[in-house]
Amino acid sequence: PTTKPSMIPKQMLDFTSSLLKRISWSRKDALSFLGQYLTMPKPHVVFRPGRAARPLERSRVRLDGKTQLLSSGPGFSINGEAVRVPPRHAAALRKLADARAADGKALAAPPLAALISRWRQLGYLHFERP
Repeated sequence: PTTKPSMIPKQMLDFTSSLLKRISWSRKDALSFLGQYLTMPKPHVVFRPGRAARPLERSRVRLDGKTQLLSSGPGFSINGEAVRVPPRHAAALRKLADARAADGKALAAPPLAALISRWRQLGYLHFERP
């Protein structure tokens, strides 16, 4: 018996192709997709949850070496996740993205503080002595 090489069925390809032609991406959609795609960790990357930390206000916040944090217009992407923050907090988060470290006082206002704490728990960043 001869076997055929594995191939994608023509009917499936035609259906998928016609479906994709109907999708319209906005610039916002493209920014969100690229941010999430470019920051998605490789499968072998593992983050270690943060230890009990000192208070955010009295810490230096440093991104983990494996963390990717990008800004894209008004939004941010971190390790494959799209994030929006109130405009008044965007500059502080952008500084963290650019310098990979920031003074905790600049990140301590709600609701940004809760986001920073969640990222620390996930191991995306660490609190250090100033």
